Amino acid sequence: MNDMCTFVRRDLIAEKLEIARTLGLVTKYSLRPSETGEGNSVSLRVWRGPGATEATIRAYLIRLLDGLVSDQQIVVTGEGEVPARPERVDGARIAPISAAA
Repeated sequence: MNDMCTFVRRDLIAEKLEIARTLGLVTKYSLRPSETGEGNSVSLRVWRGPGATEATIRAYLIRLLDGLVSDQQIVVTGEGEVPARPERVDGARIAPISAAA
């Protein structure tokens, strides 16, 4: 598979993972080339959302990513592992907005 196809494939996987994140099933995900060295295969790690079980997340992702990620390459991490905080925004850099506009 050429580089453009690989890029499009990974972008499609990321779009589908955003669906799971928007639904609150996962809080964070990491997508990287598979360590097995099988050409274009990818490895996926997801952090499950509050209240979701590992079995539920795994079953959902296997269906969602069918044909894109092998179920053996999906790792679900517990919800107790909190994702890193987003970078802090300096309020002094934000331009004020007029309410009269």
